[in-house]
Amino acid sequence: RGFVDPLGFLELPREADCGDVAILVHLLLFGVARHAEPLAERRGATGPPPAASIDEVPVDFETVGEGEIGSMQLGDTSIEFNDAFAYRAKFADEPCIVLLLTAVKISAEKQQELEQTLQKNEANTMFSPDGPFLNLTLSPAGKLMTLNAWIDNSSIVTSNGPVVDVQIDENKLSGRSGLAPRKFFGEKEFQFKAKFDTEIRF
Repeated sequence: RGFVDPLGFLELPREADCGDVAILVHLLLFGVARHAEPLAERRGATGPPPAASIDEVPVDFETVGEGEIGSMQLGDTSIEFNDAFAYRAKFADEPCIVLLLTAVKISAEKQQELEQTLQKNEANTMFSPDGPFLNLTLSPAGKLMTLNAWIDNSSIVTSNGPVVDVQIDENKLSGRSGLAPRKFFGEKEFQFKAKFDTEIRF
């Protein structure tokens, strides 16, 4: 029942091993992104177009929906974002910053569990909090590497389309990110927007 469209979206049912499959898709998308431009150059092309500026994308950041910092929607299912949590890790052997947007604050027990896991293995960008969430994996410079969202028993993974505008100051991360409504997997539309200001915990 999984589906991949040309824009880079994937939806997986709960009964699939979503964690393992999503990790593979993350790596695949990141690998394609890293090697697309050199491959285009070898073929005599100019490479992929630059990512759109956040001001060029039709996302209204004047309001963030019902959540305190944002919201996401898949079809008729809407999820509030009330908390942002960030930490450093590695993705495909590259340093990264993971930003998690959730409806409910991640518990102290879960935070401790994550910190202990990262001490053993930094490659843990797929930490999954309880309930729906949106995961933005960013480069140390704040560029989007990939997005993973869990909503309505579906996992959405993409590196094409979401826009990110962040500032990183030592252990602080602030900014905004969003995706204009986009159809995938039939007639469902997925979209999100958020404005955040949080500490990079570890």
